[in-house]
Amino acid sequence: MTPPRVARSAVLGAALTLVLLGGCAQPVSGPVRTGKAHAMPAPVVEPTAEAPPAPAAPAPAPSPTPVDEFPFCHGELPAEAPPGASAAAVAYLQAVRAASPSWQAIDDRIVNNGLSVDTNDLIAQADADEPFILALEAIEFPEEATAAASDLIYALLDYREFLQATILDGFGTTYGEDTMRLQGMRSTASGALRTALGVPPSTCAYHRP
Repeated sequence: MTPPRVARSAVLGAALTLVLLGGCAQPVSGPVRTGKAHAMPAPVVEPTAEAPPAPAAPAPAPSPTPVDEFPFCHGELPAEAPPGASAAAVAYLQAVRAASPSWQAIDDRIVNNGLSVDTNDLIAQADADEPFILALEAIEFPEEATAAASDLIYALLDYREFLQATILDGFGTTYGEDTMRLQGMRSTASGALRTALGVPPSTCAYHRP
């Protein structure tokens, strides 16, 4: 079992695309829900719990990631493990399949909101990733996949802590840059784990906050 790591801090604010992979975080107390959701404008939105009503927000910022860079998922589930796959590979893909409906719902919401994100999207992503990381931590990965599994879990922990920090503190000026970096780490780690487990690469991507 991959040991949990102490979470670190970091997150961004426009809809982005990442290949189909999992994310989970150290089981912390869960995302903090504070106040109303605010669409992410350029450059900053600061959600507050008890502040007076804010003036109308400017138009949401579009995604900095070209929408045609990856084929997007549209409800299809990831492939099952190929014949002869290890127990760890089967368990990993089962975890991805279990998380996919929640990730797809977040993608749909972001697309329906014009590729903008708000606090509700951050909460939903953190909630959707939690059972995935718990599943990863429970898998007995073979020696050749242990390092890649740890890298993915650490990447997911960092991304989730970033989401939680943004839920608490609001969308800062570096949100877009930070989320792209963290989602890129998540994507790279997921691909490396798939290679180590001998399973096919992802075939579609999700928008994530």
